[in-house]
Amino acid sequence: MRRCNLLLLIPAVLFVFFTVVVSCGSKEEEASESAIQQYTQAMESKLDQMEEKLQDLEEQIKGKEAEMRASLNNELEELKEERSAVKAKLEELKQKGSDAFEQVKTEIDDVMTALESSYEDLKGRLQGSQK
Repeated sequence: MRRCNLLLLIPAVLFVFFTVVVSCGSKEEEASESAIQQYTQAMESKLDQMEEKLQDLEEQIKGKEAEMRASLNNELEELKEERSAVKAKLEELKQKGSDAFEQVKTEIDDVMTALESSYEDLKGRLQGSQK
């Protein structure tokens, strides 16, 4: 009788063990998917803010002399391309998911930092030309 109970108990214990192991893995995946979603939302918000800033610069550039306007417009176009690169990387992150999160996140952060720096440089040049 004991042997029979033990034989019934072993599959039950294994079932519980594997159920717990599998559910732990899915919680980690959910957490990383949640982290990806939070990160992409934050970056999309930053990109929207950057778009507004770029539009403001574009309006300011319109009032400049032709030669300076051409130079500033070229720089502005480069900023728009950098913004598009960040947006493309975000789409890549959404498609690749948690497997590539850290690598793609680092790439996005690097491009976004460069974009913000380039924006500040152009904004400074534009303000410097007003003096």
